[in-house]
Amino acid sequence: MTDIQNLSDLAPTENLDQIIQNNPRVILYFHATWCRPCRPMGELIVEIAREYQTIRIVRINVDTNNVVSRQYGINNVPIAIGISSERKFYLSGRDEVAVIRTILSREWDL
Repeated sequence: MTDIQNLSDLAPTENLDQIIQNNPRVILYFHATWCRPCRPMGELIVEIAREYQTIRIVRINVDTNNVVSRQYGINNVPIAIGISSERKFYLSGRDEVAVIRTILSREWDL
């Protein structure tokens, strides 16, 4: 866990819908501890969290939060979903930080 205020790990007992309702922009980052490609994307997610303090980022381990993973139709990791009241978009593990910045700028005018 990091000391970044807008980045957290989802506990199995937390209400994700409430987190999404209470934050105008949320990125859900789905990962697994056994997933090698998740490591570099996890580092990108931390970098994005540091750079964009107005985005709430929730890391979701698919093994400990399988109900949430199924709810969002997650079959492969790593993947991130950007959610706001007006948009929903996907970021893949192949995206680099510059690509993610471009997507965030296009989707959320950041």
